[in-house]
Amino acid sequence: MLVPQFKMWIGVVESRADPENLGRCKVRVLGYHTANTVTLPTKDLPWATVMMPVTSASMSGVSETPALLPGSTVVGFFADGDDEQNPVILGSLPGIPVERIEDPTVGFSDPNGKFPRTEEDVGYNDLNEPDLSRLARGASAEKHASLVQKREKRATGIPTAKAPSVKTVAEDISSADYSSGSWDEPHPRFGSTATGTYSDPGTVPTFGEGTTSVYPFNKVTETESGHVFEVDDTPGNGRIHEYHNSGSFYEIQADGTKVTKIVGDEYEIVIGGKNVSITGGCNVTIKGDCKLLVEGDMYEEIRMERDANGKPTGKGGNKFTHIEGSHHTKIQGNSVVEIGTGMSVNVTEDYGMRVGKTTSITNVGSYTQTVGDGFNMTVTGGYNLTSTGNMSMTTLQSYNLTSLLNMTQTAVGNYRASGTSMSLLGIAQQKLVGGAAQLLETGGIQTINAGYQKTTAGARSITTGITQHTGMYSITGQLTATSVFTVTGVGLATHKHIAISLGKPTTPSIP
Repeated sequence: MLVPQFKMWIGVVESRADPENLGRCKVRVLGYHTANTVTLPTKDLPWATVMMPVTSASMSGVSETPALLPGSTVVGFFADGDDEQNPVILGSLPGIPVERIEDPTVGFSDPNGKFPRTEEDVGYNDLNEPDLSRLARGASAEKHASLVQKREKRATGIPTAKAPSVKTVAEDISSADYSSGSWDEPHPRFGSTATGTYSDPGTVPTFGEGTTSVYPFNKVTETESGHVFEVDDTPGNGRIHEYHNSGSFYEIQADGTKVTKIVGDEYEIVIGGKNVSITGGCNVTIKGDCKLLVEGDMYEEIRMERDANGKPTGKGGNKFTHIEGSHHTKIQGNSVVEIGTGMSVNVTEDYGMRVGKTTSITNVGSYTQTVGDGFNMTVTGGYNLTSTGNMSMTTLQSYNLTSLLNMTQTAVGNYRASGTSMSLLGIAQQKLVGGAAQLLETGGIQTINAGYQKTTAGARSITTGITQHTGMYSITGQLTATSVFTVTGVGLATHKHIAISLGKPTTPSIP
């Protein structure tokens, strides 16, 4: 194969607007082309093909894109030998620019007047400064725009959740955190400290703790708009960093800590499953709304700490929820709750519960209900209250029990109802049964009212200031009464007294 004589050259890129989109550049070659852009305008320069590295296949889209800019100094050769019409670019040459030519009639420079940069481009390479990125040149990195911006925007004092104290019904748990803590975004590059250690240019570098980005171990790719890619191979302080010019970035620091910061929104779409394992703690702080939609089943399990054998240690396993606003829950199916030990609830203001159908409450042990103010219970159908042991209902003021139909109160043992004022009302029938003794007592007025009343007990005592009976009244058993009896709407003949033993009632006497 006939190979033409290679002729090497050095030139400056003046245009990259290749109409064929092949990555070619217009190059003004030193010693071949005049610097006068009027005599030889940029458009008349030959297109130079860019030679790509072996890491780029350069075919069918499997390739890398040339990143040369107008103003780049390049080296190449003429592929057609003495004809000198087919320049090929082998690579670019960095240097230390000392001036920027802004006269558009002078070639061998960036015709757009952007490169090389000057001090007006704050945070980026200036004149009389090596073309290599500041991020790759040790302490010079401290003046790079990406590092300056990351330090200025570093998030600190991010609050964490805390456990609510509910001493009104339960004591605090000793292992719980009842004080809100906070955490800070790690420092860029160095993690726990704001600055690290750099080696002076031209000296033998040291690789102690905190040393990072030692030249020439940090490989940096910086684009014209400010995107940055770093692979830092500093011994003992390896680091990977990817930075977007908006300020979004991720960085894997020397100890393996990964910091991800997104200036805008983040979208993550997983078509298959996703598994996440966190060995340590997890803090999530959301300063806006949070919505969670699950179209399948949702499982939440809060377990105690486990030892090496997987057995519970007795630590942890608690759940704390603190809601400063309202809590609304709607369950369209069933709600099943099992509580292994006790349950305590404190409602500062009103409490309401509506049950569309049947309510069933089974209390195996004692049951205590205390009402500080009024207590009203309305039953439109049947009402059954059964206690196999003792049952006590106490009110410091009035007690009213009303049934729109029948009302039956039965005690296998003693039955006692007492209060300052007492009213027993049954719209249709009223039945009071005490298997042993029955005592109705009040300090004020006692009213027993029903269309038909029946009281049954082995022994009975009615003690009050005034007792009023309304309706048909049937008494079975021994009656001891100490009271003034007033019968409303019926005569004494309507009362049937069987085996009555009078005490010392005031008038009128009971026949």
